[in-house]
Amino acid sequence: RRLTLDDFEVLKNIGEGAFSQVLLVRKVEEPDAGRVFAMKTISKLADNKSYFERCIRAERVALGMMESPFVVTLRYAFQTPAGLYSLTDYWEGGSLESHLPEGGMDEDRARFHAAELLLALKHVHDHKIVHRDLKLTNILLDGAGHVALTDFGLCAPNVPLEAQPLHSFCGSVEYMAPEILKGHRYGHAVDWWAFGVLLYELVHGVTPFTGHKARVIMESILKGPPEIAPGDSEEFAHSLSQLLEKKPEERAGFGTKGGKDVMNLPFFYKVDWAAMRAMAAPVPYVP
Repeated sequence: RRLTLDDFEVLKNIGEGAFSQVLLVRKVEEPDAGRVFAMKTISKLADNKSYFERCIRAERVALGMMESPFVVTLRYAFQTPAGLYSLTDYWEGGSLESHLPEGGMDEDRARFHAAELLLALKHVHDHKIVHRDLKLTNILLDGAGHVALTDFGLCAPNVPLEAQPLHSFCGSVEYMAPEILKGHRYGHAVDWWAFGVLLYELVHGVTPFTGHKARVIMESILKGPPEIAPGDSEEFAHSLSQLLEKKPEERAGFGTKGGKDVMNLPFFYKVDWAAMRAMAAPVPYVP
């Protein structure tokens, strides 16, 4: 039997996206009776519906290909004449952005979150997917303090690690790599740039390239180096410079070097990657 909206009880609204709504729902009947999920819903009646449908279908394809504890899992998907619906596990901690202290967090806590996210991104790239919208609001926390990468609506599938086939201007401006802003062709390295921006944001509480207008932010990304604070460790500063390298071919993680290259940056020397993969490393923060 095909799923319908009658199979789910809506509990509350938990999020509004640019073109979607996210509801907390409970499944009414078996299998999974009583289990709660996050349901993303997109109206087929909305303006630009073809674009929105393309985004949610890209997300469904991407999530259907992957299985990682650090990437949200697609549990159900269906459509009605009025809308498209996809259901993932509910991550009760909410977005990592909502747990970012004013002024940022200490490097040890940032290293933990970033290491789990690194494993998520490596997994995504190993499946030939470029995320293209990496930011704190797209990283969720579970009740135990572990992260999961979400929102694959802008992702690009079927991109080999060594390829630079993409040219769409997309993403969130503060996290956009220079090659996107310049209109150059690009590949997976744009995600490692965004990862560097996010790492800086975890430690400092703000993104490294800011401004009152999008144009000012873009100019800062293209011209200005990130500001390193006196309290930043050498390992952090060096690793950040490798991730926020404006030439993509010289950036950490470029091409077939991929996630392993980023895992070997000095900031991650202390990480026990086997424990991290097994979710057995000590968790520094529980929401």
